[in-house]
Amino acid sequence: MEGITGELWEGVLPDVLRQLYVGRATGRLLLQRGGERHGLRLSSGHILNAETSVREDRMGSLLVASGRLTEGDVKRATGFALRDGKRLGAVLVDLGLLDADGLEEAVSAHVQHVLRKAFAWSDGRYEFHPEVEGSARQGDVTLRLPTGELILQAARSVHDPDVVRYKLGSLDRKIALSNDPLLRFQHISLNPVDGYVLSRVDGRSSAREVASLIPLPEHEVHRSLFALLCVGVIDILPDDQKPAKPAGRKRPPTPSGLVLANVPADAAPSRGEKTRPMPALDQRRLEILGVHESLDRLSHFDLLHVGRGASAAEISAAYVSLARRFHPDGHHEPALSDLRGSLEQIFQRLGEAYEVLGDPESRARYEQELERAARPRPPRPAGAR
Repeated sequence: MEGITGELWEGVLPDVLRQLYVGRATGRLLLQRGGERHGLRLSSGHILNAETSVREDRMGSLLVASGRLTEGDVKRATGFALRDGKRLGAVLVDLGLLDADGLEEAVSAHVQHVLRKAFAWSDGRYEFHPEVEGSARQGDVTLRLPTGELILQAARSVHDPDVVRYKLGSLDRKIALSNDPLLRFQHISLNPVDGYVLSRVDGRSSAREVASLIPLPEHEVHRSLFALLCVGVIDILPDDQKPAKPAGRKRPPTPSGLVLANVPADAAPSRGEKTRPMPALDQRRLEILGVHESLDRLSHFDLLHVGRGASAAEISAAYVSLARRFHPDGHHEPALSDLRGSLEQIFQRLGEAYEVLGDPESRARYEQELERAARPRPPRPAGAR
């Protein structure tokens, strides 16, 4: 992705973050207003960490303010960092002042703090300087905070309804769910308004028509549309673009607090359309999300990819292979950082499956349960309630 630059005012930063996120950009985003300067480092569209020229906004100052460290701790660690050319976080871990989890929490809190400051700016400039993919630096950590959530926060911080309407553009253009599976299949928290809006997006209705179907204040619907557009979950179709063919079944409303975790029926390319191979990391992400979304539907046999007649050795081999593939500690790529919770649930369920199927008595009981569940229920007698 090429470098970009422009003026900052309310509503611009969410758009910039969306462009970098959707474009899987790697590099540094600089935000400047007067003598105040903040920066974000990204890898494949995901935020790694933040930096700032404002002393009280630096990670060390935040750790002191929260009571996690003393000023003496930070001063000593900063001296080592300057001497050895390391990041402060790496030195804090070397000195035993933070463990790996504590460092991740500190970096996440720092990113959120810096973005909250920048979201409030009504003027300034932004510059994005691309870097080569994989140019990790010593002391970089995997940020667990989903970048999609950060973009939602940025979009929801725009309270001026006139700014939101301006950014939405014409309300008579049709809106549709994104055709990018990595955007439709991402883990983001939805509020009740978002879920209501998504339940009405069908690729054939305009933003104005969607808003008219929702019995909520217009400005709330517009703000939700703006946030969902910024995170890439929905797109506004150009006037000359035909909407994707709707799926055979209606999309159910998305409850509040759930994640977008259903593979889109229209994500596949249309006949004759040329596609680029999906990057291996993107394929891996979709695999993890797909397995996690199907955990409640899979039996222990299905989860381990073994038949009902599998031997103990086959079950053990399947478990070892899958446990290695989905172990949470084996995924350090920034683009997968927000999936750690999903990996932990998959890994836990794999352990449960192996524990049940690996013991002859518990396996027999489990198979009996599967057989009972598969039996058709007898019809109710006439007149029975």
